[in-house]
Amino acid sequence: MVEEMKINNVPARDILSALKRQNSKNVSTLKTIYNECYKLQMDEHGDRSQMQVVFGFLHSKGYIFNHRIMMMDATYKTNKYNMPFLEIVGVTSTNTTFSIGFGDFGL
Repeated sequence: MVEEMKINNVPARDILSALKRQNSKNVSTLKTIYNECYKLQMDEHGDRSQMQVVFGFLHSKGYIFNHRIMMMDATYKTNKYNMPFLEIVGVTSTNTTFSIGFGDFGL
Protein backbone atom coordinates (compact mmCIF):
# COMPACT_ATOMS: atom_id res chain seq x y z
CA MET A 1 0.00 0.00 0.00
CA VAL A 2 2.85 2.39 0.85
CA GLU A 3 4.53 1.72 -2.49
CA GLU A 4 1.34 2.38 -4.46
CA MET A 5 0.64 5.62 -2.61
CA LYS A 6 4.25 6.79 -2.99
CA ILE A 7 4.07 6.22 -6.76
CA ASN A 8 0.99 8.50 -6.76
CA ASN A 9 2.94 11.23 -4.87
CA VAL A 10 0.86 10.96 -1.70
CA PRO A 11 2.61 12.76 1.20
CA ALA A 12 3.97 10.54 4.00
CA ARG A 13 1.57 11.98 6.59
CA ASP A 14 -1.40 11.02 4.40
CA ILE A 15 0.02 7.53 3.86
CA LEU A 16 0.27 7.13 7.64
CA SER A 17 -3.32 8.37 8.11
CA ALA A 18 -4.58 5.88 5.52
CA LEU A 19 -2.74 3.02 7.23
CA LYS A 20 -4.19 4.00 10.61
CA ARG A 21 -7.72 4.23 9.14
CA GLN A 22 -7.33 0.79 7.59
CA ASN A 23 -6.08 -0.79 10.84
CA SER A 24 -6.57 1.10 14.10
CA LYS A 25 -4.02 -1.15 15.86
CA ASN A 26 -1.25 -0.17 13.43
CA VAL A 27 1.70 1.20 15.40
CA SER A 28 3.56 2.73 12.45
CA THR A 29 5.02 6.21 12.84
CA LEU A 30 5.89 8.88 10.32
CA LYS A 31 9.53 7.80 10.60
CA THR A 32 8.48 4.27 9.59
CA ILE A 33 6.80 5.64 6.46
CA TYR A 34 9.83 7.78 5.57
CA ASN A 35 12.13 4.75 6.02
CA GLU A 36 9.94 2.62 3.77
CA CYS A 37 9.80 5.33 1.09
CA TYR A 38 13.59 5.60 1.26
CA LYS A 39 13.96 1.83 0.81
CA LEU A 40 11.61 1.92 -2.19
CA GLN A 41 13.63 4.77 -3.71
CA MET A 42 16.90 2.88 -3.19
CA ASP A 43 15.39 -0.23 -4.82
CA GLU A 44 14.30 1.89 -7.78
CA HIS A 45 17.60 3.76 -8.21
CA GLY A 46 19.98 0.96 -7.28
CA ASP A 47 23.50 2.15 -6.57
CA ARG A 48 23.24 5.18 -8.89
CA SER A 49 23.75 8.67 -7.42
CA GLN A 50 21.03 11.32 -7.70
CA MET A 51 22.85 12.96 -10.59
CA GLN A 52 23.13 9.63 -12.41
CA VAL A 53 19.38 9.17 -11.99
CA VAL A 54 18.75 12.66 -13.44
CA PHE A 55 21.09 12.01 -16.38
CA GLY A 56 19.42 8.64 -16.99
CA PHE A 57 16.01 10.32 -17.05
CA LEU A 58 17.17 13.01 -19.49
CA HIS A 59 18.74 10.37 -21.75
CA SER A 60 15.62 8.17 -21.67
CA LYS A 61 13.45 11.14 -22.72
CA GLY A 62 15.71 11.95 -25.68
CA TYR A 63 17.21 15.19 -24.38
CA ILE A 64 20.57 16.23 -25.76
CA PHE A 65 22.79 17.54 -23.00
CA ASN A 66 26.37 18.08 -21.97
CA HIS A 67 27.39 18.42 -18.38
CA ARG A 68 30.03 19.57 -15.98
CA ILE A 69 28.75 18.92 -12.51
CA MET A 70 28.58 21.84 -10.09
CA MET A 71 25.81 22.18 -7.53
CA MET A 72 24.62 25.39 -5.92
CA ASP A 73 22.45 25.39 -2.81
CA ALA A 74 21.17 28.63 -1.28
CA THR A 75 18.92 27.04 1.35
CA TYR A 76 21.47 26.49 4.16
CA LYS A 77 19.85 27.65 7.43
CA THR A 78 17.62 30.05 5.51
CA ASN A 79 14.75 29.52 7.93
CA LYS A 80 16.79 29.82 11.12
CA TYR A 81 18.49 33.13 10.29
CA ASN A 82 16.08 34.38 7.61
CA MET A 83 18.95 35.02 5.18
CA PRO A 84 20.04 32.87 2.26
CA PHE A 85 23.56 31.49 2.21
CA LEU A 86 24.98 30.10 -1.01
CA GLU A 87 27.45 27.23 -0.91
CA ILE A 88 28.95 26.12 -4.23
CA VAL A 89 30.12 22.51 -4.18
CA GLY A 90 31.82 20.38 -6.82
CA VAL A 91 31.89 16.59 -7.14
CA THR A 92 35.01 14.67 -8.16
CA SER A 93 35.13 11.56 -10.30
CA THR A 94 35.49 9.51 -7.09
CA ASN A 95 32.15 10.90 -5.87
CA THR A 96 33.64 13.12 -3.14
CA THR A 97 32.62 16.74 -2.72
CA PHE A 98 34.73 19.87 -2.41
CA SER A 99 33.86 23.51 -1.72
CA ILE A 100 34.28 25.99 -4.55
CA GLY A 101 32.88 29.11 -2.94
CA PHE A 102 30.45 30.67 -0.49
CA GLY A 103 28.17 33.67 -0.67
CA ASP A 104 26.04 35.55 1.83
CA PHE A 105 22.96 37.38 0.61
CA GLY A 106 22.33 39.44 3.75
CA LEU A 107 19.10 41.40 3.65
